Amino acid sequence: MLVACGGALLGSSGEARAECSPVLTQLYRAGSDEAAQVALKRCDGEPNVDALTEISVLARPKGVPQPSAQEIANYPRSRGYNPNHVAPGIVRIHQGFLRRLHYMTQHFPGKAIEIVSGHRPNARETSRHFSGRALDLRVRGVAHEKLVEVLRKHPRTGVGYYPNSVFVHLDVRPESGFWVDRSGRGERPDYGAWPPKAKESAQAKARVLSAIEGKLASLDRIKPLDSF
Repeated sequence: MLVACGGALLGSSGEARAECSPVLTQLYRAGSDEAAQVALKRCDGEPNVDALTEISVLARPKGVPQPSAQEIANYPRSRGYNPNHVAPGIVRIHQGFLRRLHYMTQHFPGKAIEIVSGHRPNARETSRHFSGRALDLRVRGVAHEKLVEVLRKHPRTGVGYYPNSVFVHLDVRPESGFWVDRSGRGERPDYGAWPPKAKESAQAKARVLSAIEGKLASLDRIKPLDSF
């Protein structure tokens, strides 16, 4: 039998058998030069909960400054300490992401993961982004369609595909869920099939053409300047 002891594995007689070298995953905060190299699993195969601190910092809300290692270390002894936070204004993301991110690295080994958005304190309270249970992310060098295909196979996971955006939504939930939002930035959600079905595309095209024809007709009704 082998047991973990620090960085080495010991046999039943106590002799060192092998060195433990956890696989490290490179993560980035999109739009910045912030990065972290973390072990998502420990040598015994269990999730490495210590990695949640660094991941949570990368997933912090926009406008919240990056805390120093000393600030994070001092936070549990500070006034107003919240055990669900790793630092002021930075929610500790759900432990379930360790398994889901590790699952991604198994399918895309050596690929860096970019966190586009994580905790959103201004989101509605029912949003998983509000509680640290959702991440918008992407994997460098991997098409969003392929990432979605892989993530949908993980149990108790929510996956949102946004064809007109730069990320894939991933969340932790009791039962799996999947949706496609075809809207563009700043537009109202447009849930449906992707690619759109032929009938739906034809109807959308007809609506656009009708709107254009209406605009052109209104221009025809404008009197020329020399007619006044």
